[in-house]
Amino acid sequence: MDNNYILVKTICHHYEISEKMVEQLHEFDFIQFYMENDEEYMDGQQLSKLEQILNGDLDELIDALITADTAEKMKAGAEEL
Repeated sequence: MDNNYILVKTICHHYEISEKMVEQLHEFDFIQFYMENDEEYMDGQQLSKLEQILNGDLDELIDALITADTAEKMKAGAEEL
């Protein structure tokens, strides 16, 4: 495995945040994971995204949530046709 990947548990321990929070960010496609041997890894280059959130800079996250919500509404609307 590439050395740039960090175990998600290690990241959570370092930043003193819950794994559930990081998993939710992953569910919104804000942070990408790599799975190996049933363990989740995050590319070290994505740490800046996580640090933005922890520092209160939520603009990029809010934009991602709005985009996801819009896509979901459009999909639901297309299914109704």
